[in-house]
Amino acid sequence: MRFMFYLRFFHHQRTPVDPPSPSPSIISMHHLFFPDYGKPTHAPATYASLLQACTKTKSLCTGRVLHALLFFNGHQQNTPLQTNLINMYATCGNLLDAQLVFDRLQSKNVRSWNALIRGFIKHGLYREALILHSQMLGSGIEPDNFTFPFVLKACADLGDLQMGKSIHHQIERSNYKGDVYVCNALVAMLAKCGDLIEAQRVFNQMTQKNVVSWTAMIAGYAQGGRAMEALDLLREMGKAGLSPKPVTLACALPACANLEAIWFGKEIHGHAIKTKCDDDLYVASALSDMYAKTHDMTYATKVFDKMPKKSVVSWNGMIAGCNQNGFSNKALDLFRKMVVTFPRKPNWVTLVNLLPSCAKLSALLHGKEIHGFSVKNHIHWDTIVCNALIDMYSKCGSLELARRVFDRMPERDVITWTAMIAGYGMHGNGEKAVHLFSLMHQSGVRPDYVTFVGLLSSCSHAGLVDQGLKLIEIMEHDYGIHSRLEHQSCIVDLLGRAGRLEEAFDYIKRIPVEPGPVVWGALLAACKVHKNVELAERVAKILFELEPKNTGNYSLLSSIYAESGKWKEAAEVRLTMKCRGLKKRPGSSWVGLKGPVAHEFRFGDLSNPMAKDAYEFLDELMVKA
Repeated sequence: MRFMFYLRFFHHQRTPVDPPSPSPSIISMHHLFFPDYGKPTHAPATYASLLQACTKTKSLCTGRVLHALLFFNGHQQNTPLQTNLINMYATCGNLLDAQLVFDRLQSKNVRSWNALIRGFIKHGLYREALILHSQMLGSGIEPDNFTFPFVLKACADLGDLQMGKSIHHQIERSNYKGDVYVCNALVAMLAKCGDLIEAQRVFNQMTQKNVVSWTAMIAGYAQGGRAMEALDLLREMGKAGLSPKPVTLACALPACANLEAIWFGKEIHGHAIKTKCDDDLYVASALSDMYAKTHDMTYATKVFDKMPKKSVVSWNGMIAGCNQNGFSNKALDLFRKMVVTFPRKPNWVTLVNLLPSCAKLSALLHGKEIHGFSVKNHIHWDTIVCNALIDMYSKCGSLELARRVFDRMPERDVITWTAMIAGYGMHGNGEKAVHLFSLMHQSGVRPDYVTFVGLLSSCSHAGLVDQGLKLIEIMEHDYGIHSRLEHQSCIVDLLGRAGRLEEAFDYIKRIPVEPGPVVWGALLAACKVHKNVELAERVAKILFELEPKNTGNYSLLSSIYAESGKWKEAAEVRLTMKCRGLKKRPGSSWVGLKGPVAHEFRFGDLSNPMAKDAYEFLDELMVKA
C-alpha cells in the first residue's frame, strides 16, 4: 500500500516530507475501524485498546495498519500509544520495527524502555536487553519493579553473575528492594548462577515470601547438586503453611532422583495425586524421570502411560531411563511409537539417548536406521549426535562407518577424538589409535583424562607396552593430568597382558592411594592368561576382602585352579561360594535378526520362544562339526 511505503520511507529518511494522499485501501481500512472518517481525531484510548488486542492475538498485519493510522492522525509522539505499538511489534516477533518506533520516540519513559527490553528477552536476545538497560540508566530513567525482573532473567539465562550482582546493587539503592517480585527474580538469578549462599541470604531477608520465592530457592539447590537442602526447604515450605504448586514439585523431584530417595519421591507423588496435579505435564515428566533414575521402571512406565499429553522431554526421559536400566529393547520400541504417534518428531536429545541402546544390543541395523532418521531430519551434523554415532558404530563392530562419520564432521571436540580413539582400542588397532592421538595434538584439541584411558586401553589390547608407559609420562608431565583409577587399571592390564606380572604387582604397591578392586581385578585376569597360580591366590585374597559378594572373583580363581589341574582347590572355591549364598549370574547373548527386536539368550534359559529352535540348530552344528 502506498501509505505503508511512505511510513517505511519516513523511518529510514530522517528529513521531514509532506505525506502523499492516502490510498483508497487505507481509507477503506480506516472506515472499517472508524466509520466517522474525516471527523476530528479519535481518542487515543480507542487506538490503545485495538493495539492491545493485536498484541494479545499476535495480529501483526492489523497492527501495521493501526501503526499507519496512528501516524496519519498525528500520534507518532504520543508516548503511551507508541509504547503499546512497541509492545505489539515485540510480542509479534518484529523486533526491528519495535526498535525503529522506539528510536523515533522523542519522549521515552520507563514503560517504553520496559516494552523493548521485555521484547528482546522474550526472543532470547539477552545480551542486547542488558545493553538497553545500560542505555536506559545513561539516559537518566530509573528502573522500576518491572525492569529489574526482566534484566535479572537475562543475567540468569546468560549465567552472568557479575552483571547480576551489579543489578543487585542497583536494587539495594532503589525503592524496590522489598518488592516480592523483584526479590523472587533476584533469588532465582543468584541460584541459577550458582551463588547459593547469597541467594539464601536474600531469601532469608525477605519479609514477604510466596510460593514463587520458595520454588526459586528449591530449584536453585536442586540444580546446584545440593539435593538434601532442596528437600529440607520443601518441608519448611509446608510448615510455613504454603502448598507447593506443580512447578515446585517438578523442581523438587530431581533432588529425590539425585539422592535415590524414592520414598520421598513417592510422598511428592502422593501429594500430587491429592492436589490433582499429577496429570500436569511437568510434574508427570519429573515423576517418570525420578522413578527411572531410582531404578523403578514399573512405576516410571505407569506414570508415563497415564500422561494425557506427552512432550518431547517426556519421551526423551523415558527412553533415557530404559537405556540406563538395561531395557534397551524397550527404548527402541518407545522410539518407534514416538515417531508414529508424536506430532513433534524426536530431536537430537532423543537420538543421543537412544544410540547407546543400539550399542548395548550390537544392533547395527537399528543404529543405521537412526542415523538415516538424523540425516532426513537435518540433525546428523550435530556434534553430540555424531559423537554418539561414532561410539555406536565402534561398539557394533563397524569401524569403517565410525571413521566415515568422524571424517565428515565439520567440527570435532575432545569427545569426538576420544570416541574414535576408544573405538580403535576396543578392536585392537592400537597403532591407529596412537596415530589419531598425534593428529588430535596437531589440531589443537587438548585431551582429557578419558582420552588417555582410551589410549592406554588401545595399547593394552595391541601389546604396545613401551608406548603405553610413554603415554602415561606425556599425560602427567605435558598435560598435568594425574593418573586416576581408570589409568592405573589400564597400566596393570597393559603389563599383565605382556606377562610382566610381578612388575604389575609392584606398580600396584607403589600407588599412593589404596587401589580399588578394578585394579586388582585386572591383575587377577592377567594371572589367568599366564596361569600364575601363586600370584592369583595372593590377589584373590585381597579381592575377597574388598568385594566379598562379587561372584566374578571367585569364578575367576576357580577357573585358574581348574586350568592348572588343581581340581580340589577349584571345588573348594565353588563350595565357599555356596556357603556364602553367592550364585554366579548366567551369561547371556543378544541376537539381532531382520525384525525390529533383538533376542536375548541366557545359559540354561528356555523362556525365550525361539530358544528351542536355537538349541536344535546348535545340536545340528555340533553333529556336523
